[in-house]
Amino acid sequence: MPNVYKLAYATKEALEADLIAKEILTEEGQYNQGTHAVVHLGNIVLEPATEESDAVISSFYHADIMVDGEFDFGSNEQHILDGEPQAHSFA
Repeated sequence: MPNVYKLAYATKEALEADLIAKEILTEEGQYNQGTHAVVHLGNIVLEPATEESDAVISSFYHADIMVDGEFDFGSNEQHILDGEPQAHSFA
């Protein structure tokens, strides 16, 4: 069963460089063997706009990936608790 990771990097370029370094993506941005999905979410909405306030947008570039094997993404890996809202799910 593949592993799912929720990631947040300072930029899209930083995300892609790490995925290439970990051989999840090729230099051309293609999936390497064992990569099932890389979903680019961009700067996600953390809190939707209301009549009283503007939306709160994350300053980080987000992506969800599904891969065979285990990887260490350090502080770039986001941990969502059960019941918390998600911008994307593979379910």
